[in-house]
Amino acid sequence: MNHHLLPPHIAFSQSVEGDIAINLSHSGGQSLTVNSLLAYCDGQRSSLAELELGYASIQGKKSLRQVISTFHQETYQQTWVKAKHVITFAGAQEALRAVYQGILSPGDHVVVMTPSYPSLQSMAVEFGATLKAIPLSFDNHWQPDWLALEAAITSSTKLVVINSPHNPTGMTIGSRQIERIVERCQAHDCYLIIDDVSQATQYQKRSSERNVDYDKAVFINVMSKSFGLAGIRLGWAVTKDKGLTTKLLAQKVKGSICTSAIDEYFAELALINSQRILARNTKIVEENIQLFKQFLLQFPEISWHQPRAGFLSVIKFSESLLNGQSMEDWAKQLAEKTGVLLLPTSLFSMQGPYCRLGLGQKNFADGLERLGKYLTD
Repeated sequence: MNHHLLPPHIAFSQSVEGDIAINLSHSGGQSLTVNSLLAYCDGQRSSLAELELGYASIQGKKSLRQVISTFHQETYQQTWVKAKHVITFAGAQEALRAVYQGILSPGDHVVVMTPSYPSLQSMAVEFGATLKAIPLSFDNHWQPDWLALEAAITSSTKLVVINSPHNPTGMTIGSRQIERIVERCQAHDCYLIIDDVSQATQYQKRSSERNVDYDKAVFINVMSKSFGLAGIRLGWAVTKDKGLTTKLLAQKVKGSICTSAIDEYFAELALINSQRILARNTKIVEENIQLFKQFLLQFPEISWHQPRAGFLSVIKFSESLLNGQSMEDWAKQLAEKTGVLLLPTSLFSMQGPYCRLGLGQKNFADGLERLGKYLTD
């Protein structure tokens, strides 16, 4: 594997000629302007003009880490999370990389699901680990074979990675299955990454509970997904493992060293007002789900399994719609002719007539209109 190449989904987007006007595969929530974010704050903020633009704390500003711990306690019922368990990073990708680099050595065994966000697999290979991939399938409603997943966690396993709601399929893992995975990891003393970047986006009155209390668990979260604030380059890892915390700080120093003081300022404001922002973005998803269900009535050649949480799903195209083209060629042609981007799942390690669908943006209806016109022309 060439580690100097762009990740496949980014390379595909970069290869499209012309401008992409609407990303129907967008993985996060609708963003806010600075004024819109400040409008949520009801006088809670101090003056941004008085913010000192020096180095931030390596672990993260203490008041921000306290707000993050409160967010985990209130949103996920993780009552054990304290500020000392939180490390901030310049996005979730830096956090994930620090965890992988801090944990893995050549020959270590890593269990992942496929398809997946590309780096969850590629980083394991980069650091010399061997992968055991648990495949998800459309026919099984994107649910893994739970017995196969549990059996894959053995005495040789160093790390298990789970992502729920799942990128790209939208699959969610129930609390009982989480418990069984944790029990298996405890039995074999291996680390567990719980990639929770979209978990706070819940609809259909479902619970976002993630009350996992396991010393070798690492929770990953970020401002860019459920909050829709990708311009605030801040993510975090939460873990009780003191030894791993030291390793994560060492890896962070090799990268960003510290996050931006300005990003910390805005992230803290957003997290203090998290429930209002999350409710806004969840409403957008719920409305877009209804729009897509109406769209499917017009185009029965497209099918999906409606997601239960998060922003993402995978849609399946009939062979007749593709007209003999590969999914990648069809999607690239769609983008270049209409300005609408749909990412084939081959970019996430799953072949077939599938694309990732993002449900979190306000321009979703416009994207569907362009897609429908393209399909009928």
